[in-house]
Parts: sequence; structure tokens; C-alpha cells
Amino acid sequence: MDKQTIETLLNKKLEELNLFLVELTISADHTITVAADGMDNISVGQCTEIARFLRGELGEAADNYEMTVSSPGLDRPFV
Repeated sequence: MDKQTIETLLNKKLEELNLFLVELTISADHTITVAADGMDNISVGQCTEIARFLRGELGEAADNYEMTVSSPGLDRPFV
């Protein structure tokens, strides 16, 4: 799975939702982790929408990956 491709897809959707990408990781154990946020925070519904969008765009390739979309949380430093 190409990180740049995923990042490009995500940025397109995040811009639509007035959000921004904080972090994207793809681990060796086939886990895609997306941390996104916005000036007005991010809702659970938006996280779900992003995950569904990404799965739809990646198609069958996404079947081999576990995916997590969330806010970065208060315990993470602002970058």
C-alpha cells in the first residue's frame, strides 16, 4: 500500500470536511492509522465518513488492512 496515494486521497476528503491530516501511518502488521483534526475538532461521524471513503477508494486493497481513523487526542503534541 502506497502511503503517498493514501495521503493524496485523504487530503481530498479532509479538505471537503474542513479538516486536516495530522498523521498517517501504515504499519508492517497491515494497520492504517489516520489522525485528523479541524479548527472545530472532528466528530465520530466524520471519522466514520473518512474511513468509509478511504475503504471505497482503495477497493479490494483495503480488505487486507485494519483501519483506524481518529482525532490525535489531547495527549499528543500539536505539530
